[in-house]
Amino acid sequence: MRVNKLVSLMIMVLVISSMFAINHFQPVQLPGNAEFYHGFAIFDVTINGTPIAIGDEIGIFDGDVCVIAYTVTAPLGSGELIEIAAPKLQTGTGGWGGYTPGHPVIYKIWSNTLQSEALVANITPTYPDETVMDINFTDNGFCWVSLAATIGGQVNFGLITATNTLENTVLVDWSTNSEAGIVGFNVYRGLNDNIADAVMINTDIIPATNTSVLANYNYIDTTVLPSTTYYYWVKAVDVAGTITPNGTGIVTTPAPTLPVELSSFTSTITSSNTVSVNWTTQSESNMLGYIVYRSENNNYGTAVRITAQIAATNTSTVQTYNVTDTEVSPATTYYYWLQVVEGNGSIVVHGPVKAVTNNEVIVIPVDNTLLNNSYPNPLRANRSSNFAIEVKDGESAELVIYNVKGQVVKSYTNIPAGRHVKVWNGKDNSNKTCAAGVYFYRLSSPTYSNIKKMVILK
Repeated sequence: MRVNKLVSLMIMVLVISSMFAINHFQPVQLPGNAEFYHGFAIFDVTINGTPIAIGDEIGIFDGDVCVIAYTVTAPLGSGELIEIAAPKLQTGTGGWGGYTPGHPVIYKIWSNTLQSEALVANITPTYPDETVMDINFTDNGFCWVSLAATIGGQVNFGLITATNTLENTVLVDWSTNSEAGIVGFNVYRGLNDNIADAVMINTDIIPATNTSVLANYNYIDTTVLPSTTYYYWVKAVDVAGTITPNGTGIVTTPAPTLPVELSSFTSTITSSNTVSVNWTTQSESNMLGYIVYRSENNNYGTAVRITAQIAATNTSTVQTYNVTDTEVSPATTYYYWLQVVEGNGSIVVHGPVKAVTNNEVIVIPVDNTLLNNSYPNPLRANRSSNFAIEVKDGESAELVIYNVKGQVVKSYTNIPAGRHVKVWNGKDNSNKTCAAGVYFYRLSSPTYSNIKKMVILK
């Protein structure tokens, strides 16, 4: 069977040499029929697990001499056979190159796609009747084999850069001038310029394009810390699992940007014996707003909220804010805190600032005694209520607060003539907090008496 096979192969050798233009492997030239041949029947040739394609080549070598080669010119079907024969070396006048009997058979594969050559390490005998594969060239020898080659990819890296985009964010950019056989890229980051200390930061490999023209890639690193220098590398992973690193991109992240730059926070007593709370910001960004808290002692834990959330302007220019606290009592020390609410819900507290109210409000003469409605009404627990009253010139008055049983809760006596704002902190004459419920307040003078209702909520 071998003899018949070799006879047909000897006839085919010249045909093969003329049919196929060998691009990479350059076999010996055959001026005529050789005396002896070593034949090859090759099945299932793969490169990196994929069947060879048009333009790929198989070369049979004796040392550095290519004794025969084959170029794929059409897609190969599953199990399709490639038959080639290598001539024996002929010496003397009119001889030609070829194999030397006893020399090892060397198989090589050229990938036209990857433009790379590989020595075939995985050679398997395939013909069912063959139990031993010829590993050396022999006269009239024959090999039935399948070949599997592994060829590493190639990548020509361009530049890698690392730049700050947003706060706590670094954009890593890199480019390739050409790629072949590359699966994708992984990004590595370190705190020094030693790549061995770097760790991979991407979860999934970034797919390659495997193009012969310029390709650009990027990765956004959102896990950096402020005021830190980072070193970045990009490593290409080819079909063989080989990793090729490129140069280093270096970036130093900036210091954190404060959502608000507060330049002042003050409190002053107004002419009507109320407290004006003021603050100024130099810049604001990603802010929700401000809330003012107040306490009669220097303890933020006892402070009560006295404003709704005041919306921030979120501008880079100077902004001034003001809150007038009318729910204060004469001759009382107050402490104020400013709660800054950031866009992510975080809270920063500034203060306290201190204010001491005067003994009494300025007396302004009026013609008639009058009790205005209290405000706010209803009153929430731990808040204060204001009673705006007017006492006729030449008289004095009394403001009394009662519970539903008619019991006196709080009384303000000997209120002189003029306009006044009495601030009730929700406590009785014994300084005990009053329970939620319905209460009545009455203003009486020699010429005036009026009673009104108010409610304290839980």
